[in-house]
Amino acid sequence: MRYFTAIQQTLNSRLATLPNRPIWQRENLDLDPDETEIYIKSELIPAQTDYPNIGTNGFEIERGTFAVYVKAVRQTGWGPYSNLVDDILEHFPRNLELTSNADSGQEITIDIRRSYALNGFFDANGRYTIPIHIRYETYNLM
Repeated sequence: MRYFTAIQQTLNSRLATLPNRPIWQRENLDLDPDETEIYIKSELIPAQTDYPNIGTNGFEIERGTFAVYVKAVRQTGWGPYSNLVDDILEHFPRNLELTSNADSGQEITIDIRRSYALNGFFDANGRYTIPIHIRYETYNLM
């Protein structure tokens, strides 16, 4: 997973441009919002690298999930958060191509394969959490 940092930075940069984005907890950062505040949390969940063609024209495929969790206020229903979930899904549409920052030394193109929301649940802190999975894929020459 030699492109982990470039993939994570590119997906985070895209999420940072979401209009009307609430407070955002990135990986490995502590955040303690007020109980009545909505916020989002993200994490990159990479899958194993595939090497379908090794040789002079070899390439590798990096796949995984960029997970965004909408952290809602408990016992307030789905309605107030459905627009935010829809906005995030629309911000990462199927077949969107994102190019990493060349300054990172690794310019790669990330293809968004699919974005979807899952069933909500109550997390350990009592927040109603709505997970959004954004599946991505990259093809990189070796």
